[in-house]
This record gives sequence, C-alpha cells and structure tokens, in this order.
Amino acid sequence: MLKIDNISISAPSEAEIRYKRVSSDVERNALGEAVIDFIATKRELRLQWAYLPKSEWEKILGALESGFVEVECPIAGDAMTCYCEDRSVGVKQMRGTEPVYTEAQLTLLER
Repeated sequence: MLKIDNISISAPSEAEIRYKRVSSDVERNALGEAVIDFIATKRELRLQWAYLPKSEWEKILGALESGFVEVECPIAGDAMTCYCEDRSVGVKQMRGTEPVYTEAQLTLLER
C-alpha cells in the first residue's frame, strides 16, 4: 500500500526506484584529472497511474503541499522523507460523472 504523509493512495500502475548519487561539481586538478566528491546516494521514486480519478489526484496534490512528506512504498523498502520534483497528468476523460486522468505521473526525491 502506498502512503503519502499517512494518507493511503491508490496503487500505481507502474513504480520504479532509482538510486542517484549526489556529488559536488566536477573540477580538474593541476594534472588535468577530473576530481569529484560524492556526498550521498539518494532514492528517487517514480510513480505512474494509467487511469487516476480526479478526486485521487487532488488527494495526492493535497498531501504534497507541505513540502517534505513521509512516503511509504513497498518497493522503496523503509519509509523515506521526500519532496516532489515533478508531477504531470495526461488527458482528462469522463467515466460516468467522474473525471479521470490518464498517465498521471509523480517523481519523489529523498531528502
């Protein structure tokens, strides 16, 4: 079960975890060799829903308003504090009286 700030969210159609290295800028030393300092490795969580009701999308956006959020997702392992780097939705369709978005996407980066 996916949770954002303790709010249960519908399971995504696709989920991917990436590990990103955080580093300083690459510089050159007197010999012309590249020098870099690796600071940390952080997780990036990419979530996608093929079809997501508008009410569910609004629930996700509301949970993300606080800036940093606690995220629980089975593929991420333990809970992680994240911020939202990117979010997007595709075409809005109607299913009966309920608006539904296609290809809703969310990218969360570990703090």
